[in-house]
Amino acid sequence: MSTLSGTTVGNSAGSASSASPSSSSSPEDARARLDQRYGRRPPRPGRRRLLVAAVAAFAVAAAAWAVWAAVTSAGASLSWQDTGTDAGGPAAVRVSFAVRAAAGSRVVCAVRATDDRGAVVGWLDVPLVVGSSGRATVTATVPTSQPATGGGVSACARR
Repeated sequence: MSTLSGTTVGNSAGSASSASPSSSSSPEDARARLDQRYGRRPPRPGRRRLLVAAVAAFAVAAAAWAVWAAVTSAGASLSWQDTGTDAGGPAAVRVSFAVRAAAGSRVVCAVRATDDRGAVVGWLDVPLVVGSSGRATVTATVPTSQPATGGGVSACARR
């Protein structure tokens, strides 16, 4: 019989075995043997510092982006509405629209002309500056490749 960590274990041959370490080993020695057996390594102090630094850098970057997004989107309200369409001639269509944005904003609106099936037959980018009232009313004449029956603003963007 042999003693393994205070437990008596018998073997099939009935003889004593000295496969276990002596009972005088310390808990630190036992832990070191287990660490070696199972491939565990002691923690590296630099690795934790690196992880903390990476998380802190990410948090700072996220906060900086949030501040930038809040500042750049302040007053970013931009809207437009079609107010009328006149498809009187075969070579052009007149589209009237109103734009609301911050006073003094430079805006470009893409205006399209469409035929009776909804196909785009003309396109014009219209640059404008919004007045002190925060509103601009525009009438654009869009040249067409075929007779148009309608039209409107496709999109507007700040420039």
